[in-house]
Amino acid sequence: MLKVPAPYSVDIERVLFDANSLFNPLHKDFILDYHVSSVKDGYVYLSLAMPEGMTRVFVSMLESLTGFFRCINIKAVSKAAQIKCIDPAEIMARKERQDDFQSAVCSVFDELIGQGVSQKDAIKQTNSTLKAQGNPWATYEVVSSVLRASKRLRKKKGVIN
Repeated sequence: MLKVPAPYSVDIERVLFDANSLFNPLHKDFILDYHVSSVKDGYVYLSLAMPEGMTRVFVSMLESLTGFFRCINIKAVSKAAQIKCIDPAEIMARKERQDDFQSAVCSVFDELIGQGVSQKDAIKQTNSTLKAQGNPWATYEVVSSVLRASKRLRKKKGVIN
């Protein structure tokens, strides 16, 4: 197996958090000078002094973080709007369609079982009947899961199908 080198050969965790790193604020020769002081109402004043050559990199990092968090915020607002825009009447209509399908499955199945058809054949014929009616949910798996959920597929004691 060919091992592909990582795109960055520097271990960024080690560079940033190593006790001997100049990026570690606890290091005696920390390359950034900072000062934090309390202002009021839970706010703090942060002053940061850095080498002139790092200014452009620092500003680029802040811009990229701003873009990242703006994108996350847009996605969060969009998702919240999607959730809010679902019409309660549409939800009820969906639920009614599901209930109608379940009752149709159970009634056709019960009628076939009442005629003495085996469970396996009754599931197949129920599926065929619903497909003939043009029902989009009519598949063997869906029909059998509806019947299983309604406890129609339990074997009766002493009866072999």
